[in-house]
Amino acid sequence: MTSAVSYEPFVTSNLNKFFDHVDQRFAGKKGAEGIMDLPAWMTFFAIDGIGELTNSASYGLIEAGRDKDGIFAAMQSFLS
Repeated sequence: MTSAVSYEPFVTSNLNKFFDHVDQRFAGKKGAEGIMDLPAWMTFFAIDGIGELTNSASYGLIEAGRDKDGIFAAMQSFLS
């Protein structure tokens, strides 16, 4: 059985990537440029994290800053 501690590097890497992109895109910017859609970005973080843990590769949502491959729509369709 794998312990949760073995997943820590994946989570830490994803978290660092998330913070780096949020800082680059929103920190210190005024007006609409400084406003982030937190629910969307948390979803990017979660989906990329799931990709890292299950496939050892991110889906690239954090880097793209959007749902570049229609993953949200596919998930919603599957869950309906």
